[in-house]
Amino acid sequence: MTLSVWVAPELPQWVFSDPVRLRQVLLNLIGNAIKFTPGTPEQPGKVVLHVESCHLTDGQKGMRLRVADNGIGMTPKVVANLFQPFVQADASTTRKFGGTGLGLSISQRLVILMGGRIRVQSQLTQGSEFTVELPLLPALAGRSLDSTRDHILSPRPSALSGAQAAANGQLILLAEDNEINRDVLSEQLRMLGYAAEVAEDGAIAFEMWQNGCYALLLTDCHMPNMDGFALTHAIRANEPSNARLPIIAITGNAFHGAVQRCQASGMDDFLSKPLRLNDLALMLNKWLPLPSSPATLAHPHG
Repeated sequence: MTLSVWVAPELPQWVFSDPVRLRQVLLNLIGNAIKFTPGTPEQPGKVVLHVESCHLTDGQKGMRLRVADNGIGMTPKVVANLFQPFVQADASTTRKFGGTGLGLSISQRLVILMGGRIRVQSQLTQGSEFTVELPLLPALAGRSLDSTRDHILSPRPSALSGAQAAANGQLILLAEDNEINRDVLSEQLRMLGYAAEVAEDGAIAFEMWQNGCYALLLTDCHMPNMDGFALTHAIRANEPSNARLPIIAITGNAFHGAVQRCQASGMDDFLSKPLRLNDLALMLNKWLPLPSSPATLAHPHG
């Protein structure tokens, strides 16, 4: 297996970007390319990252990142659905290579948040090429963006550890019985800069709440042993009167009756499944805002 990088010499030495999001996208794309390029003695695996200039659809100058491999490739049917959550080629691919199929869906969301787009071309047994196009904003070395500039360029802070978040009053308790949903939500919270501890049902969540120091609860409404409504009732009956815990329901049923039941049970707000990253970010910023941080510089030449 060989991994190589080529950067076009005409690119500026420094650009404004979001290093956290950009790093996550590249790790996902390059990691997938390596994983799905097993190689053989007759045809060794190759993964290449090209970074070059381009023009976006609106005529704006852009930066194009292409991750190409000579791996197993994909059928047109798989390519058409590739950016949907939990999609992989087939069951045999999942068994052989593992993973939840979330990386590309998350990468697409991050690229859109940065004002760009992501595409893929692939042919079965012939490899794949993922292309990310982002706005190109040259910068001077050592400069950072003012906080009043476009939010697209503002990086999310790195998530604190559980202990640090608890000490800072920022630790989230997540109650969700579905393992895949727990993984998805945990990754989304991490991407947004939040630390969280997870519980597999309401009874476990209630015990953790009694013994922990949480700033907010995200809870599924329907769980075994103790559902989200019973969990909320138990917390409201036992919490100090001067320390109300914000509780956000996660529900697959956002009809008016379900919303009324959430409010009547003592929940403060609700989110509908499937959770979109931007909706989750807005909700958490409403109830548990993170300290703001200035944008930093990304160096396209490493």
